[in-house]
Amino acid sequence: MAYRVLIVEDEDEWRSIFTRLIEDSEDFEVAHVAGSAAEGRKAITEQRFEGALIDIGLGDGSGVDLVALLAGRRPGAEALVCTVFEDEVNVLNAIRAGARGYVLKQNAAEDLIGLLRQMRDGGAPLSPRIARHILAQIASPADETPEEESTDGLTRRELDVLAKVAGGLTVKQTARQLQVAESTVRTHVKSIYSKLGVNNRAGVVREAARRRLV
Repeated sequence: MAYRVLIVEDEDEWRSIFTRLIEDSEDFEVAHVAGSAAEGRKAITEQRFEGALIDIGLGDGSGVDLVALLAGRRPGAEALVCTVFEDEVNVLNAIRAGARGYVLKQNAAEDLIGLLRQMRDGGAPLSPRIARHILAQIASPADETPEEESTDGLTRRELDVLAKVAGGLTVKQTARQLQVAESTVRTHVKSIYSKLGVNNRAGVVREAARRRLV
């Protein structure tokens, strides 16, 4: 019997990649595909599956919340986080919420079926850089704050991006001022939205002001 996988991913390209890889395999099948956190919550409560592939930065919510929901509502199912976010805060929050593994999308694209097999067989799939985060946390005193963590769980770089975005700068202008790629700024913005629990610029401005982050 095939191992059924729920995919929760808001980017069309990645949904297509993951769906194709799973459907082309012999021992896995796609149980359901959700394109948002709302769809993911509904699927977790209604669909039949053994494993879930969950992105962290969804446009309408955090994948970490879905991992926690899955752990609470479907203890027999397993969650594999698959995302572009590799900061220590997201990694540790996802693992604490109940994720069985945490992999970066580039690694998943190279060997998704192998990673799913590891999880199905009782392993804990981790991308190499993610494993280093976890080892660093184990090696540090429990009450120490991760080096990259800052106010309200935002990294120092995310706070830099937040200040620019809240000040009205576009992604292009922010990238130019911080001397980084526009794609890097978009990734940080997506992470900021997820961590602050908002889904648009106006929400970011309000929440950042409420928390006195800017």
